Amino acid sequence: MERLTTDGQFFRQGGKRFTAIGASDFFLLGRYLNGEDIEPVLQQRASAGINMLRVWTRMQLAQYGIGDCTLAMHPDLYDRIPAFLRLAAQYGLYIEFTAYTGREDYDPQHWNRLIAAVRDETNVLLELVNENDQSGNRLPDIGMFQRPIGILASHGSNGSEQRPVEPFWDYATFHTNGAFEEVRKIGHNAWEVWHGPTYTNETSRYPDVGMWAGKTLAEATILAYDAAAGAALLCAGSAFHSRLGKRSVLWDQDTLAVAQAWAAGAQSVPFDCQSGPYRHPQEEEDPEQHLRIYRRGWWDQCRVVIRGKQVQTTPLPTTALLVPDDAVGTVDDAGPYIQGQFRRLGIERNITPTEFEFVRTWAIEHAGWDGNEQIISGRLVNRVLRELLEPYVALLRSSGQVG
Repeated sequence: MERLTTDGQFFRQGGKRFTAIGASDFFLLGRYLNGEDIEPVLQQRASAGINMLRVWTRMQLAQYGIGDCTLAMHPDLYDRIPAFLRLAAQYGLYIEFTAYTGREDYDPQHWNRLIAAVRDETNVLLELVNENDQSGNRLPDIGMFQRPIGILASHGSNGSEQRPVEPFWDYATFHTNGAFEEVRKIGHNAWEVWHGPTYTNETSRYPDVGMWAGKTLAEATILAYDAAAGAALLCAGSAFHSRLGKRSVLWDQDTLAVAQAWAAGAQSVPFDCQSGPYRHPQEEEDPEQHLRIYRRGWWDQCRVVIRGKQVQTTPLPTTALLVPDDAVGTVDDAGPYIQGQFRRLGIERNITPTEFEFVRTWAIEHAGWDGNEQIISGRLVNRVLRELLEPYVALLRSSGQVG
């Protein structure tokens, strides 16, 4: 894997822009050092569309539902880190190591030893400290820690909505846990931090904290999609934080669905949009439906709608020619939608199971759909209609299979 570099407020992977689509996996290194098989976790995260994992290193945090990983438990910790990184690379995953996450196993030499351990690996970023303004995390002399050369590094985060640790290094890390209107702040407030990349690498913990509390699965998937899309448009990326991710175990079905929506939202923003000038087009906002609308430039594909005021899906229309690109429905809408479009195009019979599976396969292979995501966007629906259903119906007519 190529080392990430910085490009203005964003990351770059070789010759192209790169949006961090992250997830919390705090205890993943600990599980690996314990001899556990972490490949199912790596496979699940990568298959969901995640490309970066936030992993903690030395800690004693079992009492907080995370785990213990100390040098006394694993004297070979530093020697085994390269193999851990290479394993993650097999799944196309970058690892953001956080060095200091509490004072329980504090060692001022840990930072330099961690830098030395990862020096020859390319799929790694380093964060000095997690929430340094919290009393249990504060480093006694943060000025003694030097910025590494040749490895993308953050000086560290502070608490929710607080300015990251300064001076900024290659990138800054920002947190939004429990913030009011968090879904928009994940991207927008990170964009405001400075002229360089800011990565919102900790958000509210799904399913029980902050913006997730009390939400149905359908509501949570829309929050996830919008939050990650806003971050992909405005800053260097964002991370999905979850209760199961803290312990680095497999996500359950609901957590996986929300993570997939997070990745889909981030992937919905073309990289070209990131170079456009920021705009907040208030004239386009409907206060009853929109929390915010953000744009970069004037292109419609560079417009992100944050629907925080009405977080619910709307059934996809069965008769309209096209739907708004930012409309969101569930996979349960797909059958009625396709059947409705068949009838609109003049085919009165029911769509066959073979035809439905053909549409599903086409959406996976040609339209970037994951195949397991629980939500489908208007943008995806419109591509299926224009590029598949209409030509398919024309083919049926030309072959005499329909009148």
